[in-house]
Amino acid sequence: FLAPDQVLTRLEFQIVVRSAMALDAVFAILNALMIMSGHSSHALEWTPLGDDCEASYTASGSQCLKCAGIPKPSNPSCRMVGGLDLNPLGDEDCKSIAAGTFASCDSVAAANREACKGVVAACSSGDCNVVSIWKSPSCHTDVSAAYKYCYFHSCQDSFLDSPDLDGHCDEAVGCQGTFYTLGRQAATTVEATATASIPAKRLRSGMQRNASGPTSTR
Repeated sequence: FLAPDQVLTRLEFQIVVRSAMALDAVFAILNALMIMSGHSSHALEWTPLGDDCEASYTASGSQCLKCAGIPKPSNPSCRMVGGLDLNPLGDEDCKSIAAGTFASCDSVAAANREACKGVVAACSSGDCNVVSIWKSPSCHTDVSAAYKYCYFHSCQDSFLDSPDLDGHCDEAVGCQGTFYTLGRQAATTVEATATASIPAKRLRSGMQRNASGPTSTR
């Protein structure tokens, strides 16, 4: 802080202003880097898409759940990456595969191990931003209780804003889907958003200062 009687020269004033701008740009860059690493943003958290699952009953009277379903194959804003039964694993493992961090493909049934490895490799880029998971307990009684099929999609942001799922929740019959669906912003989109959050003017001014040094008074 300056003493009340202290007067800055024009050069000193410019140095103070540019120092403040440089600090502002540094904080913006640090925040962007934290967003891209997932430490200061919830952008990469999974959130439910579509309606909540609804309670129902099987023919034998056991309680089960009917959900919003999976992305409609006819929707051009979503591309299916793959799918497999993760029996005997669970819902969190489906999310890990979508995140590209799953490392236990040898734990799934032998018939599904290669498919598991293929999907993990495909999702490792961070583009599997929608995952649909078989809901348990299911109203379908023709599969084992451990059945856990998962679908993995790469979808545009427009789909996350307005999910188009096949579970009929918007019809009079109510939700009939056997899967529930989760979405999150794709990692590549998060990086682009974070980079865009750094004001271009600040970056340019910072680069100009580094290139030309302090401006002389006139």
